[in-house]
Amino acid sequence: MAQLGDFTGITVNGSGRAAAPPDVVRIDLAAEASADGVQTALADATEGLARMRETLVGAGLERGDLRSTETSVRVDFGPRGDGPQRYVARLGLSATVRDLNSAGSIVQDALGSAGETARLSGLSFAHSDPSGLLVTAREAAFADARAKAERYADLAGKTLGEVAAVDESGVAGPFPIAQQAAVSPMADFAVDGGNQEVSVTVTVRWTWA
Repeated sequence: MAQLGDFTGITVNGSGRAAAPPDVVRIDLAAEASADGVQTALADATEGLARMRETLVGAGLERGDLRSTETSVRVDFGPRGDGPQRYVARLGLSATVRDLNSAGSIVQDALGSAGETARLSGLSFAHSDPSGLLVTAREAAFADARAKAERYADLAGKTLGEVAAVDESGVAGPFPIAQQAAVSPMADFAVDGGNQEVSVTVTVRWTWA
């Protein structure tokens, strides 16, 4: 939107976007086990999670890329609520994989190592350093504002002067691309990150020359 003043010049909004494939994938895993007793359920889930953690470290992930998430124990009375009481323990683990080409095989191996306790909650993709995308989006937003301002100036019979003010009024993204998955440990598993996008909105004010 442009606002023309008698002497102040012109104020224009511009928008810019930039997209690129992500280079990081976060895998949300869990080990879940049920048993007649709390301690047995926890022990089985703990063993499954330990196997997944060992597999991930063996695949080259750093300890700092592994983070414990949910820890819960619930009581299960069966689908109709009238079955025998069992305890279900669930232990979560988030793993950051920095090589998307190997992410699929890493997921498959981690799930396979935990057996029946293995769970995959989902995947989310990200950029390890989105600053480059932001630079490109800002340049595109400013160019968009300038093109609009030049057009309005031409219509008004004016010439743009100096930039009087720049206000970055909005930055959005990178937008994550999430996938929910439930797969067998024996299934072939492919990971496609697609593209992630950032957008910038800028307001630029020019004086008249």
